Amino acid sequence: MDESLGPNVIPSADLSNLEPECPCCTARGMPSTSGKTDEVWIDEMMDHVTSALPADHRDCPCTIFKVPQHIRQSDREAYDPIVASLGPFHHASHCAVTQDQKRRYVWHLLSRHGGEEHANQLLKECLMKLKEQDHMVRHCYYPALSPELNAQKLASMMLLDGCFIIYLMLKMHARKKGMDEETEEEDESKEKREWKIKMEEDGRVSNMRKDKSKEKREWKIKMEEDGRVSNMRKEHEQLEDPHDAEQSTFNIVVYDVLKLENQIPFFIIQLLLDEIKPCEVEKIDLVDLALQLFKDIHPNESKSFKKKSPREYHHLLHLFHSSRITSEKLVKSKWKKAEVASSQGSTQGTLTSAPKWIPSAIELGRCGVKFKRKEPADNFLDITFEWRKIKVTPLFCLLKLWLMFRSGRMEIPPLQIYDYTDALFRNLIAFEQCYFDTEMYITIYALFMDCIIDQAEDV
Repeated sequence: MDESLGPNVIPSADLSNLEPECPCCTARGMPSTSGKTDEVWIDEMMDHVTSALPADHRDCPCTIFKVPQHIRQSDREAYDPIVASLGPFHHASHCAVTQDQKRRYVWHLLSRHGGEEHANQLLKECLMKLKEQDHMVRHCYYPALSPELNAQKLASMMLLDGCFIIYLMLKMHARKKGMDEETEEEDESKEKREWKIKMEEDGRVSNMRKDKSKEKREWKIKMEEDGRVSNMRKEHEQLEDPHDAEQSTFNIVVYDVLKLENQIPFFIIQLLLDEIKPCEVEKIDLVDLALQLFKDIHPNESKSFKKKSPREYHHLLHLFHSSRITSEKLVKSKWKKAEVASSQGSTQGTLTSAPKWIPSAIELGRCGVKFKRKEPADNFLDITFEWRKIKVTPLFCLLKLWLMFRSGRMEIPPLQIYDYTDALFRNLIAFEQCYFDTEMYITIYALFMDCIIDQAEDV
């Protein structure tokens, strides 16, 4: 130090040493600004900020989620598969449907078109096409999949789980087709019996009918031995398995398919179906097969639901959600219309805001509200309320919430409750809460019902 400058003066040449790199920034991975131009510094800062975002949000939104803890804690078992685990989130779960069983289902689907050589070639083509989709598949899941699950392992998983879902769909399709055929056969048999009785009374053609019936049975056996009809007749038996022999167990598997953490991308199922689709379902698309699988699950499909292209649906739960809600983008409500009218400068007949709470059914009944079963209804969300116009008075201003319901009528579509209803609604709500591009119809419905049903008497 130059003593001529005095003891309290620091030479200007040493000022740069008083600005060391911030240890906090270094520890957090912040870019250092020493010796860099503003342009380089800004570019590095932008890269640093964007790198903190999940990759899914940078390229395309993720659609399959692990249920957040604050949602899961209310009922942890509602989101876990019971019989069949699908996708990477529950791959290691010990469920009734094992990986060996899924492999048998894959081989069953692959070998329907030809011999072993053709099945092996088809298996190779499916695996390679699935591996090519690795980047897109990973972008569907949040949180991000572990690097330990490489492209080959993920492709194998998608093959097993995708074919298992297709197996379920084809089984349901075969079952429904068989029921339709049995109904037609019963009608035809009834008609033949009536015709036979008539001819027997005449007494001249009865023997011919008996011989023709026997000939028909022999022809049926011959066709089964030939092998061309046996696949149609035996398809249901081929798809049977000890784990899904009972209808109740089969239904549980279908409920597992509708759990948020148990999803695989819809385009993966479409890819596999295009490769292995058997000839007898050549004219049926994936959306139709899936809707047929969900046909007996309540709530029922919305009457106004309009089927879209398969590429519009992210996974099976998304398709089920879309098929059960209203087809309109916005829900029609007096509060919404009043808000629009108010924004346009009109104050006639408007309610400035929705109530902060809704009374229970018992309380509404005491105020004169009548409840009515709404049938027919577009869907279970189609709740309507009509109330008598009341002259605006100071008393109305004080008690507008109660008077709004006075002498009103609320029509609510019936909703059948089953053992699976609670878990199904929880997964639908979790999907609405996690996926940014969906309306929260189920969430609002659940909140509304939670308000008006406060005790057993409200039900």
